Amino acid sequence: MLQRIQTVFLLLAAAATICAFFFPLASFLSEFAYYKLYIYEFRSMTPDTAPAFSSLFTLPLVLLNAVAGLMSLITIFLYKKRVMQMRLLRLAIFLLLVFVALIFFYYAPTIEQKINAIPDYKSDYGIYFPFIALIFMILADKFIRKDEKLIRSADRLR
Repeated sequence: MLQRIQTVFLLLAAAATICAFFFPLASFLSEFAYYKLYIYEFRSMTPDTAPAFSSLFTLPLVLLNAVAGLMSLITIFLYKKRVMQMRLLRLAIFLLLVFVALIFFYYAPTIEQKINAIPDYKSDYGIYFPFIALIFMILADKFIRKDEKLIRSADRLR
């Protein structure tokens, strides 16, 4: 049924993944320039500064975030197939974990080495949206499992 609590959690997770596109994930301050890392680009905030990376540099972030958000929307409509819903949701959770790991273990160190800049995550709100989406997806998974357990127990009584 669409009016379950997990539907609300999945919608909030999808909204969080969409919001992540509009806010920077991190800021990088070097001696000569100021940069911001968005999901879709690495932007120099200093005028007349050449781009440090190509436009394809952040393509994995775009794909992972978009697919995870799309999967959370798709799982809303799979309420009659709870096992498939749980599998897709767990895959979306895994994709968000890979997304977060890429940011902290690949993108931040790569940018630090290339432009010799220090990352600042606290001043940018975009880094919080993947974690918010992850929490909502985990909560939705918990309630889907609870529904599946309830239905299996009702099947045993028949």
